[in-house]
Amino acid sequence: MSAREPDWEQIVGGPGRLGPADRQVLERAAAGFTPQIGAIALAVGAGIAREHRDLVPAGDDVVNAAVVDATHANIGAIVSTLTWAVAPDQLEVPDGALAILDHLAREADALPEMLRMYRLGAAGFLQAWLAHLARQTSDAAQLDRLVRASADHVAGYVDRISELIVRRWTTVVQTAALADRRRDATVRALLAGERVDPVDLDHPVDRAQVVLALRSAAADGPTTAAVVRRLAAVMGDPPALTHEPAPGTVLAWLAPVRPADPAAVRSLVAAVPPGVWCAVAPAIPGLGGLSEGAENVREALGVLQRTHPGGHAAEHADVALVGTLLSDQPRAHRFLRAVLGELADDTARSRQLRETLRAYDQAGGRKSGAAAILGLHEKTVAYRLRNAEASLGGPERAYRADVNAALLLHSVLGASVAGPPEP
Repeated sequence: MSAREPDWEQIVGGPGRLGPADRQVLERAAAGFTPQIGAIALAVGAGIAREHRDLVPAGDDVVNAAVVDATHANIGAIVSTLTWAVAPDQLEVPDGALAILDHLAREADALPEMLRMYRLGAAGFLQAWLAHLARQTSDAAQLDRLVRASADHVAGYVDRISELIVRRWTTVVQTAALADRRRDATVRALLAGERVDPVDLDHPVDRAQVVLALRSAAADGPTTAAVVRRLAAVMGDPPALTHEPAPGTVLAWLAPVRPADPAAVRSLVAAVPPGVWCAVAPAIPGLGGLSEGAENVREALGVLQRTHPGGHAAEHADVALVGTLLSDQPRAHRFLRAVLGELADDTARSRQLRETLRAYDQAGGRKSGAAAILGLHEKTVAYRLRNAEASLGGPERAYRADVNAALLLHSVLGASVAGPPEP
């Protein structure tokens, strides 16, 4: 004999009315559940954040707290309205339930993700609530009624809050865009040396910063926005302030909770993908640190663009000397010619001797090391070094710091400072 088919129309038509005994169980369940809402909101909020790290960075305490606060407010509202039979479509959303909207609306395409966050939150709550509800009654039929009523109520609540989110989204996005324009104007004023109110930056300027300057070196390369997100993730997603001082160039200030040590800065440089110019520099806390850091990385970015046509990443400290020398190019040309003399010429002999001097310096003053770098016999290196010393005025002049600086500068300026090339 076949089992009787369920009445699907009756089942999907709604949970029906709950009787007084059911209401008593709900009240008892709510009384035991309410003291745990804080811990449950933390767990559910953490799950939501893990699923949406692009919108809820791990290091952004403000946004993470907003997610938990919204989760707490929604769970409290669902439990109380379910217990007292308040229809979801009659609800006004509780304080805090939509607070996360203000943080996410700066992302123009975040609306679908925000709605998904609410669905995930509802699913997490429902799992906790139904597990708690199952411990309140041993009557299977009653539990079935309570489960169906709970699921129906949660679905109605999510539908109601989704409606309100969509209704308010445009207004919030417009407000956020206005704040972005105000912040961008404040950054421009700061970089121009004007006095600004740090509140308008909406960024923790009291922290030490890691400052980036980026530009894509290839049309098909990664976007600067994607690279900033990648580097922020390397640092644990701290608060980030971005600005575009010129088309295609992006400045970013990352504000980790603890100042980045040299190893952390090096790890950022190593994480930059190919096809991008990226300069990195630490900066001290305060508005002065923000502007000084920006000046340093913009100078370094200019050096990288001149020295590495296909893109490159470096710390500002690694190219600071060249940047300083290039700050007055006519003077840099005169310095280079005065120090190198004929070795600045664009001849095969001069190029060969400059290459040997750079390899000798790179090898720590060891002829054998320079020979290994150049792929030459050590005697050939010694012969070239003697020729270079003669051109520069003797051994006591050939290995001074100003010669190394001039060689480094020549590698950047190249033939633009050379004398007439070979016929």
